[in-house]
Order: sequence, then C-alpha cells, then structure tokens
Amino acid sequence: MIDLAPAHKIGLSLKSPLMPAAGFWGYGPNRYAPLVSAELLGAIVTNPMTLRPRRAGPSAPVAEVDGGIILPVDLPNPGLKKIIRQNRKFWRRAPIPLIAHLPADAPDDLARTVSALDALAVFAGFELGLPPDASPADAALFTRTLIRNTDLPALVKLPFPGKPHLAEAALKAGAVALTLADAPPAAAGTTAGRFFGGGVHAQLLPHLQHAAETFPGTPIIACGGIHTPADVRACLQAGAIAAQLDSVFWANPQQVQQILRYAQGAKSDDPLPSP
Repeated sequence: MIDLAPAHKIGLSLKSPLMPAAGFWGYGPNRYAPLVSAELLGAIVTNPMTLRPRRAGPSAPVAEVDGGIILPVDLPNPGLKKIIRQNRKFWRRAPIPLIAHLPADAPDDLARTVSALDALAVFAGFELGLPPDASPADAALFTRTLIRNTDLPALVKLPFPGKPHLAEAALKAGAVALTLADAPPAAAGTTAGRFFGGGVHAQLLPHLQHAAETFPGTPIIACGGIHTPADVRACLQAGAIAAQLDSVFWANPQQVQQILRYAQGAKSDDPLPSP
C-alpha cells in the first residue's frame, strides 16, 4: 500500500502508485475499456471541476506537434451540478479511490465546490491545480480555502517545472502532498496552451529530484510524459512515491496496461518487463 497522506488524520492509501492525470480519464467510468483495467489503478483523478460551467474558446484547436500535442488551457467542463448529476451513481460504487481535481477558482466558488463534493462522501481526497501565474500568496490562499472546507487530504499540483516557492507556500498552508507538475506552456500556429508528450518526462526528472531533496518526507507524485515502465522506474528513483499518466492514454492506450501491470508492487530497482 502507498499512503499519499501519511501525516494526515484520515490518510490516502492506494494499492498501486499509478493514476490518471486530471483531464485524461474523465469523471469516473472507464472510457478505455477493454484496453485498460481500471482496477489496476491506484486511484482515479477526475477531470477538472469548477462550480460554474467553462467552455472552450472559439479558437482553441488541438495542435499535433513533434513528440506530442498542445492542448488549450480553458479547462472546459459542464459545471459542478451537471457533473454530480451525471456521475454520482458511479462515484458511490467506484472500485478504487477517487480524487477530485479542482482548478484554482475564485475563493468563494472554490469553497462552494469543495463543500458540495465533500458532502457526497465519495471522494478520498482533493487535488488543487495551481495556474502558471500563481504567486506564493495565491498558493497559500487556494490551499487554505480547500482545507477549510473539507477534512480530506489536500494535494497540490504545481505549474511546470515544479516551482519550489509555490510548493513551500502550499505545504505551509496545509497541503499533504505535491504533484509535479502540470504540462509546460507551448504554442504552435494559432494554438497556445500546454504541451503533452513523452519529451516532458526528461525535463521533469531533475525538478522531481530537487523537490524530493528540498521537501524530505513529503509525498511527491510525478506527472509528465510517463509513457513506459522505464519512465515509472525513473520517477521512483528520483524520489516520487506515485505517478500520474497523461498523454500515453491518447498516444498508446495499449501501453498503459503494461505500465499498470509493472507498477503492481514495483520498486525503483525492479527489472523492467520485456518489450
């Protein structure tokens, strides 16, 4: 078992160190069946949820570039009421822990979102996503807003490449774990957004190791371009306790199953499976 919140009164235990990153799985049901066995995941991290609906901008195409894709940063979602209505039944019978991903929002809206989801008693924790332009004061404010409205563990997902000053502010405000990191900013043609692809992994590793050394004892979840079992092992060696998968779900969902099976009980020195 892996505990993402060992210092928290409730804790957040997972049977596997792997989970989907926000935006790559949905709100619960397995959209990748039968290619991916959901029961091999440690948890499901939901798509972003905000109190009010968010729509994608009119000029926000997905751009395919060498080594990956650029996605716009609008974080579209149908709003909390509709999300709850459509997914409440699944959430109540989910076979693995659920972690609700909440983008940083207006504090009052964020507080209402957390309170509404907490009242459902179906989630094991919350992951707060900080925007790229967040300041330490913002990180502290958003984190405090979250934890004041729930007794569940609060994870904070940092902007790329990890930004230690934001991590420190979030941890002081009550975060129990860090996710490193959101995708790096990028642009191609008319599309500006965040880059997702295998190339992000090599950029992530030194920042992951630095965070593990800077915040010893803090559970760190690696996120960024993890496409193979070797990538998982590298993240564990760099100091992560768990990892989130993102673009591999779109690039090669068949590979996800192999990664999940490797991660069952995997340690940083475990042998890799044959290709």
